[in-house]
Amino acid sequence: VGGLTVEMVKQFKFDYSILGCSAIDTDGDLLDYDGQEIIVSQTAINRSRKIIVVADYLKFERKAPLTNCSLSDANIIITDKPLSEKLKNSCKEWKTEVINTQN
Repeated sequence: VGGLTVEMVKQFKFDYSILGCSAIDTDGDLLDYDGQEIIVSQTAINRSRKIIVVADYLKFERKAPLTNCSLSDANIIITDKPLSEKLKNSCKEWKTEVINTQN
């Protein structure tokens, strides 16, 4: 992870990027701890046609200091528990599809 990885990722155009994160805050920001990993993720996001976020329910209970992107940037979020009403409404406004694996 680092500058060389970013330069390699810039050479590609992805149909999909599937992202994980350390935490998701109540406003829908995807948070993480490693700035270099975030730079690689952001580069992949910018080179992707569709963004898919995968997060288990624990990610909504954690905190992390660095912002990677927002659920508003994602086309789909896949999770294992229902989202809060606030976040569910925000996803609807952003046109981010929510897939709950428990349904």
